[in-house]
Amino acid sequence: MPRARLALKTTKIEGGVSNGVQIFFPNDPHKGKILTPDFAMRLHDFAKYEFDPNAEISYALDLIDGDEIK
Repeated sequence: MPRARLALKTTKIEGGVSNGVQIFFPNDPHKGKILTPDFAMRLHDFAKYEFDPNAEISYALDLIDGDEIK
């Protein structure tokens, strides 16, 4: 079945809405709705970067520099 198509009147930008469903964890539907990071930041991680708004980026760069992410 094709997805629903739409277009904005003024800009003519077109888009669509998928009607498909992907099931990644058939035995745990709740887990399938959550995107869990491999390296979640904790409070002490944010404190390490002095609660900088770019703390996640600094954290990722440190993980790459430390060879934890390749």
